[in-house]
Amino acid sequence: MSKSIESGHVNNVATFRRLIATSESFDGKYNPSKESLKISSLKLMQIDSEKINEEVDRLIPASKTASIALEEVFTRLSSLIPRVNNIFKSGNSKEVEEPVNALVKKLQGRRAKPKPEGEEKKKMEEEGRITKSASRMGKDSRTENFRQLIFLLEAGVYQPNEEELKLEELKKFLNELEEKNAALTAAALPLMNARIRRNEIMYKDGTGLVDVAGDVKTYIKGAFGAGSPEYLSVAKLKFRRY
Repeated sequence: MSKSIESGHVNNVATFRRLIATSESFDGKYNPSKESLKISSLKLMQIDSEKINEEVDRLIPASKTASIALEEVFTRLSSLIPRVNNIFKSGNSKEVEEPVNALVKKLQGRRAKPKPEGEEKKKMEEEGRITKSASRMGKDSRTENFRQLIFLLEAGVYQPNEEELKLEELKKFLNELEEKNAALTAAALPLMNARIRRNEIMYKDGTGLVDVAGDVKTYIKGAFGAGSPEYLSVAKLKFRRY
């Protein structure tokens, strides 16, 4: 989620705070019958909204740090795979190479088989067959493919002299991938849950901050009139859904 969107949530809360302050300034004439529109209820919603936005802001750095660390490892993997593949190819027959080539293509985001075109593609569409994405570059898929590649290397002739390409080093690298992936999950889940909670507090239909703010403005319009100074003082306060 971009910084501008994160700022947008905070702006909604700041505008809501201004809406409350303006409503309070009407010399006690702001007097809705609906409980959720009363000043005391609005202030509780303001507090809840501020707290959940602070929680999201607190959790973002750890998630970003874990994400950057994981990307760095996968960047190294992209550089490593061609070297491993060439070492393996130098010591094995084409028949033995083929399963390794297929995994290498997946790890590099290339198709193991050509993309269907023309009549073949049309026939697959008519038969209702669904083709998989051309790129299996998802982190979990790449990690699993790298694990399978190591198994295949163990079964073939793979004895590099280069230290960083040896099987034991590749296994250590696999462990690093798994650890960094797990670290991102551990950091991302609390952030995801906080954002879900924020959506409930601020954007749930009927009871979220944005809809409540709209109800407050509608009440003021009805209580004081569309052309009243009271309504005009809040009419331009804008709330946006994210």
